[in-house]
Amino acid sequence: MLTLLVLSLLVGLGLLVVNFLLAARGRTAEGLTPYECGFSAPTQTRSPINVQYYLVGLLFLIFDLEVALLYPGVVAIGTVGAYGIWLIVAFLAFLTVGFVFEFGVLRKT
Repeated sequence: MLTLLVLSLLVGLGLLVVNFLLAARGRTAEGLTPYECGFSAPTQTRSPINVQYYLVGLLFLIFDLEVALLYPGVVAIGTVGAYGIWLIVAFLAFLTVGFVFEFGVLRKT
């Protein structure tokens, strides 16, 4: 265990030394600009972002978690029977109500 620790420290320090010795040190005018892609910076860097992007992101997270939460329920249906089916139906109904609410919010903005 101690050998592995010493070996990992030596490899890490060795890579840092090699990087320090071989890295380019010259700074160019393009490298000092905020955007290294070659385009000039926009006039206002803090432009407001539309709230709809956040709402769509939240929708994605909700339905991504839905799949993660439905999988164990579907697997457990064989052991819990009808109770598990009703739990899944209630969960999907709750998600549907949330989706309808969020869709209404998106249509208003």
